[in-house]
Amino acid sequence: MKKYLLILLALVMVFTIHSGAYSDDDDLFTLQSDSGTPIFKIDENGEMWYKQKTEIVSTNDTVLATESGWTFIASDGGGYASINFTLPAANDGLVYEFIQQGTGTLIELVPNGTDQFLYSTATASDHLRGPATAGASIKVSASDDTVWFVEANGTFSVVTF
Repeated sequence: MKKYLLILLALVMVFTIHSGAYSDDDDLFTLQSDSGTPIFKIDENGEMWYKQKTEIVSTNDTVLATESGWTFIASDGGGYASINFTLPAANDGLVYEFIQQGTGTLIELVPNGTDQFLYSTATASDHLRGPATAGASIKVSASDDTVWFVEANGTFSVVTF
């Protein structure tokens, strides 16, 4: 056990030196991005803080498995009636959130192949389309290799394909 703790401590030290982690007067530990923006910190009260990864999208987007945990904001700036977000193949642990910025551009989630959203009357390959409501949001979480669980804020429509 002692050996594992020493290895863990050594890895933390290497990671800290290599990644741009530092500590200022008010924080116990801070990890910053390449641009110098703090993305994770532990303050003097022992509270952990992190910056949510977001992407503002104005055209159709193919969502990657490596972007799991991200929040995508559908911007009205692209002049499209809807923005299609094509999801990767459902795989246990993948989670995404989509937020509709305004009423001019709707969110449309497109599953990979025959993946299915567990929402209303959706069947395999059906899309989900957001309402024309600013702030409408939808969070999808994969449970296995074919299914996405859905948490919606607003009524999303099932678009049959």
